[in-house]
Formats: sequence, C-alpha cells, structure tokens
Amino acid sequence: SVLGDFMSTYQQVIDHGASVITPICIRILLILTVIEASWELSFKLISGDKIKYLLSMTIKVGMIVFLLENWIGGLGLMTALSQGFETMGLMAGGTTAIGVGPDNIINNAIQIFSAFWEHAHFRSLGLLAVNCISLMTMIILLFLTAIEMFMARVEFYTMAMLVMPLLPFMVTSKFSFLSDKAIGAMFNLAIKIMAIAFMTTIIEP
Repeated sequence: SVLGDFMSTYQQVIDHGASVITPICIRILLILTVIEASWELSFKLISGDKIKYLLSMTIKVGMIVFLLENWIGGLGLMTALSQGFETMGLMAGGTTAIGVGPDNIINNAIQIFSAFWEHAHFRSLGLLAVNCISLMTMIILLFLTAIEMFMARVEFYTMAMLVMPLLPFMVTSKFSFLSDKAIGAMFNLAIKIMAIAFMTTIIEP
C-alpha cells in the first residue's frame, strides 16, 4: 500500500497548500473587482443601468468566492470532479465494483500471478517460456497502469491547487480566458482519469 499511503500524505499537502493560497486568491479577486467595476462604471456605464451592473457583479464575485472556498477544501469540488469522472469510466466499462486505485491494481496483479502459479503445468521448456513471458508481460503492464493512475491523480490535484490564483480573473472581461483555460485543464485531467478507469475495467477480467 505504498502508493496509497503516499497519495493520502500528498492529499494532506495539497489541502494545506489550498488553505494557504485561498486568502491570497480572494485578495486578488477583490483587487480585480475594484479595477473592473471602476472602469465599467466610470467610462462605459455613464448612461447605463449602474444598479443592474452592481448586482450582477456582486453575484459573480459571490460565485467566485464560493468556488475558491470549496475548490479543494469545503465541499471538495475537484475531488467530486475526479471521483465522478472515474465512476463514469467504470460504468462505461460495465461495472463500479473494480477498484482502480494504484494499490488495488497492484493487488490484482499479485492475485493474477498467484492464480496462475497454483494451476500452472510446465510440460515442456517451450510452454514454460511462453507462459512465463506472457505472465511477466501482463504483470508489468498492470504495474505500469497502477503508476499511470497514481501519476494522473497526482497531476490532477497538483493542477487543482496551482490553478486557484487564475480563478479570480473570471471577474474581468479582458482576462477571463485565464480562468476558462484553468477550468478546461481540470476537465481534461478528469477525462484522463476516466479513460484509465475505463481501460482498467476492460483489462482486468
């Protein structure tokens, strides 16, 4: 359970990092909100409906603060995103019972080896060579799959924490593409986790 233990420790590091970054992100959000609102109210909304604009801006800022507070901590939006896509990958493969954690995959590889070794009959040198090569290839591929799933989760949670300073840019019209790309990157990584879960579901039987 080395990979699982490391993942749990790494998750604690990510949670702590997110709690440290969140207040800084909120300050960035307030600065950007003041700049954006001042510009819009001073130059573009001289004859417009200022009350409507202020209400819409207040709602937008509230939604961004909600995202920042619950991005990793709180409701754990990114954890829900990762687990949700992983579950969809399992369901697409026809099951939700198979564990796709790195330790589960390695445990499956050990069980496959044990089941093979208990019922193996080596009547010739050629049969022995073919069976051993096939078995070792399968075990190595399962270990690589476990490492790939482990790295995908590490990449997902690392990116989830590091893109948090980009979320406040959602409040500006000129730089909202930064937050759009950050959210898009998280969905790309979630799809990667879903693909690995799907392939694991197909391969394991």
